[in-house]
Amino acid sequence: MDYQTVLFEVRNQIAYVTFNRPESMNAVNRQMARELVDACNQIEDDSAIRIAIFTGPGAGGTQRLARTVGVAKALEICLTGDNVTGAEALPLGLVNIAVPASDVMKAAEDLANRILKGAPMSVLFIKEAIKKGVELSMDEGFRLESDLSALVGTTEDSKEGPRAFAEKRAPVWKGR
Repeated sequence: MDYQTVLFEVRNQIAYVTFNRPESMNAVNRQMARELVDACNQIEDDSAIRIAIFTGPGAGGTQRLARTVGVAKALEICLTGDNVTGAEALPLGLVNIAVPASDVMKAAEDLANRILKGAPMSVLFIKEAIKKGVELSMDEGFRLESDLSALVGTTEDSKEGPRAFAEKRAPVWKGR
């Protein structure tokens, strides 16, 4: 698909998706929504892509914002339209790290590359355990974690990690 409102490229297992409607401060319209869905489908369907970095969007809308920072702070931010600086976003849990604007992409790529060092199935299952686990009771979350851990133990990569460590070399993950 030829995108008009989104920039999309893939380098070194990382997909870069950039909102590209500067004239509207990257407000999402129907065309951008379609293009974002298509880009996400490409990311999902391409096994060579393990991580995606999205740039250009705002804080995440009313629903995610309220769940992250609480209703009172979300109302303040949304109703006043005040910008939230990186330094303010950090203690609110909106960002993982605050860096100068000129270092944002480098920081994102550094994080992505640290994640890419992990076995693909382990990374996938960790994400699933955390994202689904927070919606479960602790007992159900522990069961989910145990089940996913058992699944990881059946993968080829579960043998490659210890083997690479013993041989003092970097692991070569197969993603299976």
